[in-house]
Amino acid sequence: MSKMPKKGDDWPTVTEMVQANHRLIVFTSDASKEAQEGIAYQWKHIVENESGDPGVQKDSCPHRKESKALNSEGASLFLMNYFPTYPVQADLCKERSAPLAEMVNTCYKAAGNVVPNVIAVSFYMRSDGGGVFDIVDKINGHSLCGCGTVAACQAGVAGLKKNYSQSFIEFAVTQSAM
Repeated sequence: MSKMPKKGDDWPTVTEMVQANHRLIVFTSDASKEAQEGIAYQWKHIVENESGDPGVQKDSCPHRKESKALNSEGASLFLMNYFPTYPVQADLCKERSAPLAEMVNTCYKAAGNVVPNVIAVSFYMRSDGGGVFDIVDKINGHSLCGCGTVAACQAGVAGLKKNYSQSFIEFAVTQSAM
Protein backbone atom coordinates (compact mmCIF):
# COMPACT_ATOMS: atom_id res chain seq x y z
CA MET A 1 0.00 0.00 0.00
CA SER A 2 2.79 2.44 0.81
CA LYS A 3 4.11 2.31 -2.77
CA MET A 4 0.75 2.73 -4.51
CA PRO A 5 0.18 6.03 -6.32
CA LYS A 6 -1.61 8.63 -4.24
CA LYS A 7 -4.23 11.13 -5.42
CA GLY A 8 -4.15 10.23 -9.08
CA ASP A 9 -0.38 10.03 -9.50
CA ASP A 10 1.01 7.82 -12.27
CA TRP A 11 1.62 4.13 -11.70
CA PRO A 12 5.10 2.73 -12.24
CA THR A 13 5.73 1.01 -15.54
CA VAL A 14 5.43 -2.77 -15.76
CA THR A 15 9.22 -2.92 -16.14
CA GLU A 16 9.70 -0.88 -12.95
CA MET A 17 7.26 -3.09 -11.06
CA VAL A 18 9.02 -6.28 -12.18
CA GLN A 19 12.43 -4.84 -11.27
CA ALA A 20 11.09 -4.05 -7.78
CA ASN A 21 9.56 -7.57 -7.61
CA HIS A 22 6.05 -6.10 -7.33
CA ARG A 23 4.19 -8.30 -9.79
CA LEU A 24 0.71 -8.42 -8.31
CA ILE A 25 -1.77 -5.66 -7.56
CA VAL A 26 -4.82 -6.63 -5.51
CA PHE A 27 -7.89 -4.49 -4.92
CA THR A 28 -10.92 -5.05 -2.71
CA SER A 29 -14.42 -3.62 -2.79
CA ASP A 30 -14.54 -3.77 1.04
CA ALA A 31 -13.18 -0.47 2.38
CA SER A 32 -12.40 -1.92 5.82
CA LYS A 33 -9.84 -4.34 4.36
CA GLU A 34 -7.51 -1.50 3.44
CA ALA A 35 -6.83 -0.63 7.09
CA GLN A 36 -7.23 -4.15 8.48
CA GLU A 37 -5.41 -6.24 5.85
CA GLY A 38 -3.48 -3.74 3.72
CA ILE A 39 -5.48 -4.51 0.56
CA ALA A 40 -6.14 -1.46 -1.59
CA TYR A 41 -9.73 -0.25 -1.66
CA GLN A 42 -10.53 -0.19 -5.37
CA TRP A 43 -12.71 2.91 -5.32
CA LYS A 44 -9.80 5.01 -3.99
CA HIS A 45 -7.66 4.12 -7.01
CA ILE A 46 -10.05 3.20 -9.86
CA VAL A 47 -12.80 5.02 -11.70
CA GLU A 48 -15.14 2.85 -13.71
CA ASN A 49 -18.04 3.40 -16.05
CA GLU A 50 -21.30 1.53 -15.63
CA SER A 51 -21.29 -2.06 -16.82
CA GLY A 52 -24.06 -3.81 -18.74
CA ASP A 53 -26.55 -1.97 -20.93
CA PRO A 54 -25.95 1.49 -19.38
CA GLY A 55 -22.26 1.16 -20.30
CA VAL A 56 -22.92 0.57 -24.00
CA GLN A 57 -25.41 3.37 -24.70
CA LYS A 58 -24.25 5.55 -27.60
CA ASP A 59 -22.94 8.99 -26.58
CA SER A 60 -23.19 8.18 -22.86
CA CYS A 61 -20.55 6.98 -20.39
CA PRO A 62 -22.00 7.19 -16.88
CA HIS A 63 -19.79 6.27 -13.96
CA ARG A 64 -20.60 3.22 -11.89
CA LYS A 65 -22.47 4.19 -8.71
CA GLU A 66 -19.64 2.94 -6.46
CA SER A 67 -17.05 4.87 -8.48
CA LYS A 68 -16.05 8.50 -8.27
CA ALA A 69 -16.93 10.55 -11.34
CA LEU A 70 -14.86 9.48 -14.35
CA ASN A 71 -13.11 12.86 -14.48
CA SER A 72 -12.09 12.63 -10.82
CA GLU A 73 -8.48 13.67 -10.28
CA GLY A 74 -8.12 11.45 -7.21
CA ALA A 75 -8.09 8.09 -9.00
CA SER A 76 -5.16 6.84 -11.05
CA LEU A 77 -6.74 3.98 -13.01
CA PHE A 78 -9.68 4.02 -15.42
CA LEU A 79 -11.52 0.78 -16.15
CA MET A 80 -13.93 1.03 -19.07
CA ASN A 81 -16.67 -1.59 -19.27
CA TYR A 82 -18.10 -2.47 -22.66
CA PHE A 83 -20.50 -5.37 -22.67
CA PRO A 84 -24.30 -5.52 -22.72
CA THR A 85 -26.22 -7.08 -19.84
CA TYR A 86 -27.51 -9.84 -22.11
CA PRO A 87 -25.35 -10.19 -25.23
CA VAL A 88 -27.05 -11.12 -28.48
CA GLN A 89 -24.83 -13.47 -30.50
CA ALA A 90 -25.95 -12.03 -33.84
CA ASP A 91 -24.85 -8.51 -32.76
CA LEU A 92 -21.44 -9.34 -31.27
CA CYS A 93 -19.37 -8.74 -34.41
CA LYS A 94 -20.90 -5.31 -34.95
CA GLU A 95 -20.57 -4.31 -31.27
CA ARG A 96 -16.84 -5.08 -31.04
CA SER A 97 -15.93 -2.89 -34.00
CA ALA A 98 -17.05 0.70 -34.70
CA PRO A 99 -19.38 1.00 -31.67
CA LEU A 100 -16.55 -0.04 -29.32
CA ALA A 101 -14.22 2.54 -30.86
CA GLU A 102 -16.94 5.18 -30.52
CA MET A 103 -17.52 4.23 -26.87
CA VAL A 104 -13.79 4.50 -26.11
CA ASN A 105 -13.92 8.04 -27.51
CA THR A 106 -17.09 8.89 -25.56
CA CYS A 107 -15.61 7.58 -22.29
CA TYR A 108 -12.28 9.31 -23.02
CA LYS A 109 -14.14 12.63 -23.16
CA ALA A 110 -16.26 11.80 -20.08
CA ALA A 111 -13.08 11.06 -18.14
CA GLY A 112 -11.58 14.46 -18.93
CA ASN A 113 -9.51 13.24 -21.90
CA VAL A 114 -8.05 10.29 -20.03
CA VAL A 115 -7.51 7.03 -21.91
CA PRO A 116 -8.85 3.94 -20.13
CA ASN A 117 -6.15 1.71 -18.61
CA VAL A 118 -8.34 -1.38 -18.97
CA ILE A 119 -11.20 -2.15 -21.33
CA ALA A 120 -13.45 -4.96 -20.09
CA VAL A 121 -15.30 -6.72 -22.91
CA SER A 122 -17.15 -9.94 -23.53
CA PHE A 123 -16.51 -12.17 -26.53
CA TYR A 124 -13.27 -10.46 -27.54
CA MET A 125 -12.69 -12.78 -30.52
CA ARG A 126 -15.77 -11.55 -32.36
CA SER A 127 -15.77 -8.46 -34.55
CA ASP A 128 -16.29 -7.46 -38.15
CA GLY A 129 -12.95 -5.68 -38.26
CA GLY A 130 -9.87 -5.61 -36.06
CA GLY A 131 -12.04 -5.59 -32.96
CA VAL A 132 -10.64 -5.17 -29.48
CA PHE A 133 -7.03 -5.86 -30.49
CA ASP A 134 -7.14 -3.20 -33.21
CA ILE A 135 -8.68 -0.61 -30.91
CA VAL A 136 -6.15 -1.29 -28.13
CA ASP A 137 -3.29 -1.10 -30.67
CA LYS A 138 -4.53 2.29 -31.90
CA ILE A 139 -4.91 3.65 -28.36
CA ASN A 140 -1.46 2.44 -27.37
CA GLY A 141 0.10 3.84 -30.56
CA HIS A 142 -1.46 7.22 -29.91
CA SER A 143 -0.33 7.18 -26.26
CA LEU A 144 3.18 6.01 -27.05
CA CYS A 145 4.14 8.16 -30.01
CA GLY A 146 1.10 9.88 -31.46
CA CYS A 147 0.99 7.33 -34.29
CA GLY A 148 -1.92 5.22 -35.52
CA THR A 149 -0.52 1.95 -34.14
CA VAL A 150 2.22 0.70 -31.80
CA ALA A 151 4.04 -0.79 -34.82
CA ALA A 152 4.34 2.70 -36.29
CA CYS A 153 6.24 3.89 -33.21
CA GLN A 154 10.00 3.58 -33.54
CA ALA A 155 12.56 4.16 -30.80
CA GLY A 156 14.60 7.28 -31.42
CA VAL A 157 11.99 8.87 -33.69
CA ALA A 158 10.93 12.40 -32.89
CA GLY A 159 7.55 12.48 -31.19
CA LEU A 160 8.06 9.31 -29.16
CA LYS A 161 6.22 10.25 -25.99
CA LYS A 162 7.08 7.31 -23.74
CA ASN A 163 9.64 4.62 -23.25
CA TYR A 164 8.61 1.22 -24.63
CA SER A 165 8.67 -0.14 -21.08
CA GLN A 166 5.66 2.01 -20.17
CA SER A 167 2.61 0.03 -19.25
CA PHE A 168 0.00 0.00 -21.99
CA ILE A 169 -3.75 -0.29 -22.00
CA GLU A 170 -4.92 -3.85 -21.51
CA PHE A 171 -8.25 -5.50 -21.92
CA ALA A 172 -10.07 -7.91 -19.67
CA VAL A 173 -12.42 -10.58 -20.89
CA THR A 174 -15.64 -11.06 -18.95
CA GLN A 175 -16.84 -13.99 -21.08
CA SER A 176 -15.06 -15.80 -23.89
CA ALA A 177 -17.75 -17.85 -25.60
CA MET A 178 -21.51 -18.13 -25.77
